Amino acid sequence: MGEIWHVAGQVLVGPEEARPEAWIAGGRLTFERPRGEVAGTVRGWVLPGLVDAHCHVGLDAHGAVDAPTAEKQAATEREAGALLLRDAGSPSDTRWIDDRADLPRIIRAGRHIARPRRYIRNYAHEIEPADLTAYVRQEARRGDGWVKLVGD
Repeated sequence: MGEIWHVAGQVLVGPEEARPEAWIAGGRLTFERPRGEVAGTVRGWVLPGLVDAHCHVGLDAHGAVDAPTAEKQAATEREAGALLLRDAGSPSDTRWIDDRADLPRIIRAGRHIARPRRYIRNYAHEIEPADLTAYVRQEARRGDGWVKLVGD
């Protein structure tokens, strides 16, 4: 079975549900204490599943993608075990994915913001410094409160 680890804290199991503890045994998470010696305890907040801390659902090498392609990208992340994605900027509006219980949860930045001709074509709003404040506000509202600025 391998090592057994005790997880103590807030184990998030749903949008409004948390459990106070869990165990990891044989590479699996369980809420029933397994038999055997516990190797140690990990304390804190736990989100079962992997987190992809840098992805771009809704984006490919040419810019924004259509909804079926974004869905396939999110499903690929889910199949790899990532249940929470930190999307670091996309020109596509992927908020519709939030309504799909079968796809990973996404915390997203709005579209990238960059100076003209200084970043990958079709990825960013290409703006001059005088427009920065307005675009940051717009993209912070479009995403989940954070913005990806491209500087050089």
